[in-house]
Amino acid sequence: MNSRRTLPTVEKHYRRTLDKAWDALAAGREPELGLARAHVRDSWLRALERGLDPTKERVTRIGEATLTALRTEHGEFLLAANHAWNLLQDILEDTDSLVTVTAPSGILLDVHCSPRLRDRAARLEVGPGFDWSEESGGTNAAGTALALRTAVEVHHAEHFLGIARTWNCAAAPVFDTADDTLLGVIDVTTCNDTYDPKSLAVAITTAQQIEQALHSRELARWMQLMEWYHGVLPRWPRDALILVDRKGRIVTANDIARARCAADGAGDQLWRGRPLLTAQPPADLAAYNAKLPGWARVAALEAAPAAHGWQGGVLVLDAPGQRRTVQVPAVPRVPDPLPEIVGSSAALRTVKQQAQRIAGSTAPVLLLGETGCGKELFARALHRLSPRADGPFVAVNCGTLTRELAASELLGYEPGAFTGAALKGRLGKFEEADGGTLFLDEVGELPLEVQVSLLRALQDQIIVRVGGNRERRVNVRVVAATNRQLEADVQAQRFRADLYYRLKVLMLTIPPLRERREDVLELATHFLVQLAADYGHGAKEPSVGLARWLAHHDWPGNVRELRATLEAMYLLTDAATLDVPDLPADLRGSPSPSATLTATGSSIAELEREAILRELSAHDGNRVAAARRLGISRSSLYRKLKHYRLETPH
Repeated sequence: MNSRRTLPTVEKHYRRTLDKAWDALAAGREPELGLARAHVRDSWLRALERGLDPTKERVTRIGEATLTALRTEHGEFLLAANHAWNLLQDILEDTDSLVTVTAPSGILLDVHCSPRLRDRAARLEVGPGFDWSEESGGTNAAGTALALRTAVEVHHAEHFLGIARTWNCAAAPVFDTADDTLLGVIDVTTCNDTYDPKSLAVAITTAQQIEQALHSRELARWMQLMEWYHGVLPRWPRDALILVDRKGRIVTANDIARARCAADGAGDQLWRGRPLLTAQPPADLAAYNAKLPGWARVAALEAAPAAHGWQGGVLVLDAPGQRRTVQVPAVPRVPDPLPEIVGSSAALRTVKQQAQRIAGSTAPVLLLGETGCGKELFARALHRLSPRADGPFVAVNCGTLTRELAASELLGYEPGAFTGAALKGRLGKFEEADGGTLFLDEVGELPLEVQVSLLRALQDQIIVRVGGNRERRVNVRVVAATNRQLEADVQAQRFRADLYYRLKVLMLTIPPLRERREDVLELATHFLVQLAADYGHGAKEPSVGLARWLAHHDWPGNVRELRATLEAMYLLTDAATLDVPDLPADLRGSPSPSATLTATGSSIAELEREAILRELSAHDGNRVAAARRLGISRSSLYRKLKHYRLETPH
């Protein structure tokens, strides 16, 4: 942002012309706006139609209580904007520029600038609570961007109010990418006669960054809704279902609802993100019918469990000719202390509860578990739940440290400690993690001589850098993890017994995926939603056959292997439904024993055969409907019918 400049001659002429037009306005005469840019001219005319006084020195300002409520309502927008300012701060803080965050109503929610500009901006009516919509502030970048729903620049003389005519402003609207709802405006304003041609680009880029941040949060909510929805489906096997989010927008619908929609001549109205209801559902279910399209009538509502308010739910629609009213109460939800760790099996819930209990302690924690089971996720969750959450979280993979560099990496080193050392020395990981948490992954791989220094750091919170003799006190909580049998390593003298006993003050054993199979489909849904967000190739779901295969595979690489498998399938398969033949070749060719047999002794083939028969029976032999319900194509169903030698009614 170093290209600020004064206006060239042609623009000075433009300004003089607008100054004359404004003087005419102030004197109550008709202004000459022939040279004004189109969006400026139209905005001035709108202000004149409203009877706005260009000489007024005050804009409308709302009260503190109303402002607090408005800021709460737009809390996520403000959070994303604050993060964007953190990225812009180094560029703009030493300039005469400020960034404003404006609600869709035109009320300023926040102003980001250097402290020296804040008071000056407030004197110019630029601060939280001031109304800079066109209705209150006339032509200005934020208000005009709201009116036009597009990015605009408004230079000094183009402003309608006299108090704003020293500003150069550029503003860009922020939209909800799911349904194109206007969320607010980001404005970059320079409080003097110079302007920066890049201001508009900065405003647009910042708005896009905020849109992406908010979209990611909404995708995470949709992901949680989808995971819950898959657990709800068995309760409504023959009903038309529509899943809506907290804003009443469609997330997904089952095949029965889509068929109903098509049969009633409504076409495909069930696209994701389409507004269907108001954000907050009416208390009386009958009130839904006034808000839904003609083909949809609500029979029941099952709200998704949530710790705070309405977060979406499933609409159960009446079947044709059938009218029933059933209110399904929401199941009270016990907040998950570790929501970032996906899974609701009893085994995982137990470990999560243990993690919550020990998070507040300062004692070391030893995480035990196989490769890929999520030890680092637990370590990060322990940090987040701890009193050290505001401090750093530093992760070190001890398995990658060579014998020569392990000590200097963990403890740091003084200048000239060894050949190739940095001239100023270097902080070690313990000092980097001061005030926070140090995660030592694969701690069993540390060389014995480094284990001595680690033990002292754990016991006394004191480290000595390599090549130095000065003791340095640190305040670090250590969380270590390993997939090794450390007791056996202690017996074999590969790991120090005193360090082992110091690390195992608190222990968490994370179960492998094969011991919590009920989490597999929840994880698969989570990953597929995540992959759709990452790669943008559309939503994809597992077929019934694949879902059963996934749930009964042993997953020796645990969650990491499951995600890698789904990622390969997502990228290499064009269809929206992933099936068993889409599995990587090594998995198709070498199924694990538990993938072949379930706990009851049934093979996957038998389970698939039973599923086909069940769906054909449920749909009175309708192969098209059965294939849709099974998540496979009609041709795939015909091949399977032939393979299993099934005779079905036509």
